[in-house]
Amino acid sequence: VALNSALRNRDSQVVYLESELDSLVAANEATRLEFQLMFRTGEDDLQEEDQTRIDMLADYLQRNPHLNVRLDGHADPRGSDEYNNVLAKFRALSVANALYLKGIEQERIRVYYHGAAESEASLGDYEAYARDRRVNVEVFQRTGSEVAQSH
Repeated sequence: VALNSALRNRDSQVVYLESELDSLVAANEATRLEFQLMFRTGEDDLQEEDQTRIDMLADYLQRNPHLNVRLDGHADPRGSDEYNNVLAKFRALSVANALYLKGIEQERIRVYYHGAAESEASLGDYEAYARDRRVNVEVFQRTGSEVAQSH
């Protein structure tokens, strides 16, 4: 229930931030926009409500071809390092693939993944685990001839 509330709150934030970013881009002052997509334990599939956010992001990127996207996949610390690295990678790739399907060019999307290496969750802290199961999405202005990378 708390996670659903948090997701609804994030959706409201996206709408607000998209409006703010439109204003800043128009004023040529924007440098980046950031938000997160959350995942269930052991899953890399986007939730239905996240697909709406991806649709909004893709539409925004279509209208602003000078912007790129960085996707950082994360996983909570439970499980092996190998499993968490693969899960973090597939979470980021699920977002990237959703954007590709919406017509966003691959060279505009950078994919990174971090497994549980960046987790600050204490053992048994399930709320912290939930915050670790995410993809950070950063939209930023292109600075030149950038190429998509995976790490």
